[in-house]
Amino acid sequence: MSILAAIKPAANEAHAPAFFAAITDAETRAVVASAAGDFGWSGDTVIAGGIDQAIEHLKGSPTPAIVVADISGSSDPLADFGRLAAVCDADVRVLAIGTQNDVSLYRDIVGLGVNDYLVKPVAIHTLAGALQAMTAPEKEDKSDAPATPVTAFIGVRGGAGASTAAVSAAWLMAHKFGKKTVLFDLDLNFGTAALMLDLEPGRGLSEALANPDRIDELFLARAMVRQSDNLMVLSAEESLDQSSRLDGDAFAAMNGLLRGGFDEIVWDVPRAQVQGGAPILAGADRVVLVSDASLAGLRDTKQIITAVNAAAPDARIVVTLAQTGRFKGAEVEKVDFEGTLGRPVDHVVPFDAKSVARAAAEAAALAQAAPNGPAAKAYLQLVKDVAGYGDPKKGGLLGLIKKGVG
Repeated sequence: MSILAAIKPAANEAHAPAFFAAITDAETRAVVASAAGDFGWSGDTVIAGGIDQAIEHLKGSPTPAIVVADISGSSDPLADFGRLAAVCDADVRVLAIGTQNDVSLYRDIVGLGVNDYLVKPVAIHTLAGALQAMTAPEKEDKSDAPATPVTAFIGVRGGAGASTAAVSAAWLMAHKFGKKTVLFDLDLNFGTAALMLDLEPGRGLSEALANPDRIDELFLARAMVRQSDNLMVLSAEESLDQSSRLDGDAFAAMNGLLRGGFDEIVWDVPRAQVQGGAPILAGADRVVLVSDASLAGLRDTKQIITAVNAAAPDARIVVTLAQTGRFKGAEVEKVDFEGTLGRPVDHVVPFDAKSVARAAAEAAALAQAAPNGPAAKAYLQLVKDVAGYGDPKKGGLLGLIKKGVG
């Protein structure tokens, strides 16, 4: 799961930033702030000062996951790191920066439990490599573990609600079921996944797709944007003069890295990507087709099922009717839809204007903004079915009370 190095949660994620640095000089501060931005951390947590200022800042505050401390000018770095340890949680990871190019000092510092020591001037790629290494979780033996599943959401008709479904599903997987999830918006021109979550599309996705030989874990991590510690978003906003087609080799390389770093992968697939034999869908394990209950939706669902069966014959297809009841009297009845389609409709999501409006106003996933609405409840059932989950676990004190503990 090394690609998750950029999204390690803070020790107290409710209040602490994921990253904090105290750096004495402006040049190194700029390098550290830039690297923090590449990892999805705020540059505002990089302050002026050395290890003394870091200790003072962290006294009585929740400990970040990553602390970068500048020991330039420190007369006794080992003692200073002892004082730093006294105000931090035990699982904090610390990177030291200083001016002494001394192997003995390096060994002594690392012997105290500091993760790494860099000598000024610090190049940004060196700093990024150190942060990548120190935040990477312990490698697990996954030789017998099943591959991370890919769930593709395809809008059979424009406006049927496939993006809303994909964003809600990814949010539920991440927040209700505790899965490390990546949401990959495959519409490079008109994708709305980031917009729905009030995020700016990450930098680098287009560059990665154009240069498949350069795709690696760090390159991909920089292209992702963090919605939370469990949910990352991969998207772009290309101008119309740039192609929206995905390079097959680049996409395969990218998806392979994602499979190694996440528990769940969710694709939001534009209908145009299904054309031309839909080779991209070959990597999908589950394909959720989201259609309205119109005659055109019925016709197009049949066509897309044929395309999916050809491209991914082993994938499970899940047919979902969304926004049902919106156009009463003009919709195909579910039983007639199923009869003509020759297979069951797996899920029905009712039209829920109030929840849609609230999600748009709050720039949040519908399942987050209106969890008790009929649409959110339908998405929860869809996720449980598609991913094979049980009911979300109750956590915290409420969960202990309900279990009769205490």
